[in-house]
Amino acid sequence: MSAVLGAVFVALLVAVAVRWSPLLHLDRSADVAVHGWLLRRSGAVSAARLVTWLGDPRLVTALTVLGCVVAFACSRRRVAAYLLVVRAVAWVLELAVKAGLDRARPQHAHVFATAAGSSFPSGHSVGAAALWVSLALAATDGRSRLRPPALLLAGALSVAVAASRVALGVHYLSDVAGGLALGWGVALLIGVAGRWRLGSPPSICADPKVNAE
Repeated sequence: MSAVLGAVFVALLVAVAVRWSPLLHLDRSADVAVHGWLLRRSGAVSAARLVTWLGDPRLVTALTVLGCVVAFACSRRRVAAYLLVVRAVAWVLELAVKAGLDRARPQHAHVFATAAGSSFPSGHSVGAAALWVSLALAATDGRSRLRPPALLLAGALSVAVAASRVALGVHYLSDVAGGLALGWGVALLIGVAGRWRLGSPPSICADPKVNAE
């Protein structure tokens, strides 16, 4: 799955870099359509501003640190390391791509919200995707029955944040799609790499006997 997400991200990155006409047309059409729709619905703007907070870099970093503290308190150092590495790698890759591509924001940016820096990929989408999926994987390790619904919830939260960025006019559709692919891909890839190198990482505050079964 991480390979598929990586391929999606690279494909979007290349398409944006070469200014592929069909993608640019789709992005601009969606931006105009969403902007016009929101102008007639102030309640939707307020909802988007609330949802987008779930991907705010400050909140993402704070929750990552909180997760690490909880993991350390429960003597689950590998879980803490996993959460920290996911956040660090996702953030560094996001900044590197933004700096290299330097894509301009949509024409309706700053109408409903303020944003700075390059548009691709969406930092809120990258952060939300990496955070919520990594938390879901860490919290349900050793609990296979709980993992599908946890990942479904994490995915839904990530998509909601991504949609809010498009709704607020600060990102194109391809920006948030690339952000989701990058964030999810990093969380899944590092999770798989961690299992391969360290064995199955223990669940946060789980009974060691459960993990041993």
